[in-house]
Parts: sequence; C-alpha cells; structure tokens
Amino acid sequence: MKVFISWSGTLSHEIALIFKKWLRTVIQEIDSYVSSEDIDKGARWSQDIAKELEGSSYGVLCVTRENLNAPWLNFEAGALSKSMDKSRVCPFLFDLKRSDVGGPILQFQSAIFEKGDIHKLVVSLYNHAEHSDLTAQELDEAFDRCWPDLKEKLESLKQNRQENEAADTSATAPDPQAILEELLDLTRTNQKLLQSSGTEFAANTKNFLKDFQSMQDQFHLKTANMGRKLQRFHPVVLDELVNAAFDTVNGATGIQMALSLIREPCPWIYDAGIEALSVIRSGAVPPPEKKEAVHSLLRVIHYSFEQPEIRGLLEQYEGWPAFSREFGRVIETAFNRLLEKTA
Repeated sequence: MKVFISWSGTLSHEIALIFKKWLRTVIQEIDSYVSSEDIDKGARWSQDIAKELEGSSYGVLCVTRENLNAPWLNFEAGALSKSMDKSRVCPFLFDLKRSDVGGPILQFQSAIFEKGDIHKLVVSLYNHAEHSDLTAQELDEAFDRCWPDLKEKLESLKQNRQENEAADTSATAPDPQAILEELLDLTRTNQKLLQSSGTEFAANTKNFLKDFQSMQDQFHLKTANMGRKLQRFHPVVLDELVNAAFDTVNGATGIQMALSLIREPCPWIYDAGIEALSVIRSGAVPPPEKKEAVHSLLRVIHYSFEQPEIRGLLEQYEGWPAFSREFGRVIETAFNRLLEKTA
C-alpha cells in the first residue's frame, strides 16, 4: 500500500520522516513516500511527485503552526483529494487544535497528537490496505507496542519547538529601560506641542498625521505589491517580454523573467519551470524527455489554476484572473519555441 506523506517546512519534514519509519513498524505492507527522501538523485522532482500522487492510495499531511497556509501543503492536499476519496486523506495536526485549521485542509477528517487519534489513523490505513497478514487484534498489539517510540520522538520535537519559541521571545523581549526612555521622549514632545503657538501646534500635528499616513501607506503597499506586479505585467506585456528576449538575449532568459513573476504566489510552478528549463538546456537529455518535461510543467500549471482550493487562495492577488488566463499559454509558446531552437 502506497502512502504519500506530505510536508512543508523543517518541523513538518521531521514529523514526516518519523511517520515514514514508524508506520512501517506497525504495518509492514505500508510503503510510505516522503519527497525529500525518495526522489532519486538527478530525477525530475515534479514528474516524480506527480507520479507518486497519482499512484498513492492514502495521504497523510503533516500540519504544523508554521505551514498552515503553506502553498505546497495546500497544493498537495488538493491533488490528493482529487486523486482519491477524502476518507483516504488525513491531516496530522501537530501541536494544533482542530479549530486552528482552515482552507483546503478543513475538508478532511484530521488526527491530533493523541494516542486515540493516532490509533484511528492506523486503523484507517489498515482498512484501506489491499493485503495485510495482520488481524485486528494483532494490529492493536503492534500499535500498543510501537506507540511509546512515536510518542517519545514527537514529544521531543514538541519540547524543542517550545524551547526555541521561548528563546526567541526572550531574545526579542522589549527592554524596560528603552520603553521608559521612549515614554519620556513622547511626554516631552507632547509638552512642547501643548506649549507651542496655535500655528506651530497645527503644523506639528499635521506633520505627525502625515508620518502616520505614510506608515499606513507602506503597509498597504507591501500587502498589495504582488497584485500591482501582476497588473503591471498584463498578459500582452508578458507575451512581448518573453518574445523580445528571443531576439535580444535568449529564450531561456525571457522564460526565467516570466517565471519570476509567479514565484511568490506559486513557488511550485516556479520550481517546476526552472527544472524544465534546465532539462531543455541540457545536451545530455534526448528530445522526447525534453518534451515530456514541458508537458509535465503545463500539467502543473493547468491543475494549479483550475483546482478550486488553490484558485481561491490565488484570487486574493489583484489582477490574478487576467494574468492566470494567459500565463500558461505564454509559457507553453515560449517553451515550444525554445525546444525548436535547441533541437
């Protein structure tokens, strides 16, 4: 039985590796897949992961506080839900409550870090396994025997996480003396304002409000920056940008520029695109494999833009609908042109 274990972030990765080894000790028929461990060196990861997602009969999502809204985790959650029944996907919530979870992950029945919930997860895996020599009683015995090992390792991760958070809080805790000095400065400033003439007071107040408005504008600029960038690169401009690169620099540079625009909202598409670009530029890869690398990238783009949960996350970016409609076409045209040029 193939089990796809999804992770995003350092802590989630450590949990995934622990589960990969532990599940095999409970049910020997389980073949767990963790991307960082199971992709052969030199293999094209986007094709490998896509293949594993399609071939897996059960998915476990390692969810932590750090990756609740991680694009990769949501992407794989959507892919798993599309390729298998929802009852075969289980988010494992580490040091989280169910009420903390939202987005695409909310559609699945989750398990928390408690013996009873982990036992239910194991029983679910056992029930979906096509072949198993274990009886239900033997499964319970195996679980009870192996549970202390899993509990010890996960508790250790939890304790390390809490210690690191405490250290960060201590390191960034405000200095009481600095706070006192700041309050004194504010008090003196207020006294000067109150003692100043009406005209001077009005001018000082105006400057203060202007500075405050500037701070607000900076905040809004930061949150809307991605939307503006996508609006600036209207599909027509994007098309011209990529095509011009073939004449002035080279096609690969134009593709890299286009991919960079999508790196923030869709890092998996950016990574898959850079990987496909590397394959095409390699002299050691035969033409059929180069074409397959491009097809694999286009499948990732198409799935990402059509999958409801992912599309809902991306539509927060202003200008996204127009950009997404043409991005795949522009990329496909550019890659096909590059294939012809490197043939």
